[in-house]
Amino acid sequence: MLNDEQVDMLVHRLEVPDAICDTLESDWELTMAACDRMRKYILNHRCLPDPEALTQLDKDILQDAVEGSTWFAAIYAQGTKHKVLKAIVDVQHVEKLVGKLVGRKVTCPRW
Repeated sequence: MLNDEQVDMLVHRLEVPDAICDTLESDWELTMAACDRMRKYILNHRCLPDPEALTQLDKDILQDAVEGSTWFAAIYAQGTKHKVLKAIVDVQHVEKLVGKLVGRKVTCPRW
């Protein structure tokens, strides 16, 4: 399960599918549809999809949702020390989950 902050972190980037399309240089319509499907799934289920159900495009999108996220930078810029420390834990959890899902190390920008 993902907590509210972890969901926000992933959805933050998925709500900007054109940025993901630019990064992945993939078919625009397929990527937009996959981002929307992934965003809805995460919001509705509060977890990541079953790895067996994911296409390579889905995995690439999830990886980009973490690696292209500006969520942590925004928390760091405006948050209190406590909020930043909690965000670090949330980011590490999401990096671990998504990394395991896509089969490679995934790192969210810290600043």
